Amino acid sequence: MAITVTTTHVYPGNKAFSTTQAEGVSETNGTAEIFELAFPASDETCYIIIKNGNVAAVQAKLLAAAANNGYYESNYTVAKNAICVIGIESAFVKDTNGKVSVKLTPNASSTVKSCGATVSGVYSGVTTH
Repeated sequence: MAITVTTTHVYPGNKAFSTTQAEGVSETNGTAEIFELAFPASDETCYIIIKNGNVAAVQAKLLAAAANNGYYESNYTVAKNAICVIGIESAFVKDTNGKVSVKLTPNASSTVKSCGATVSGVYSGVTTH
């Protein structure tokens, strides 16, 4: 079952925005977890932010939709105490339900939760043309 990530609308105006960070829930070492993000427009500039804690690196994979318009799935290593930001145009990676998915995989001796890895998402509301 995927973990739902609440996304945050950010916009220019000399303002700071807090994001909601979703955490892993599995208690089983080595278990990958999928995080789902929903962005409101059919195509807009979005950022997925993966923050890792201080236990071990995790692997992050942005999953492409079946009809991915030429987009391919990408793998990233998020080191301990690191932040990974993935910039996307949402139409390229949304699935048929309008969701964007990221899979986090810990090493065999830890969990996403024990690593302290979290996922958040922000969108600008600027539609891409």
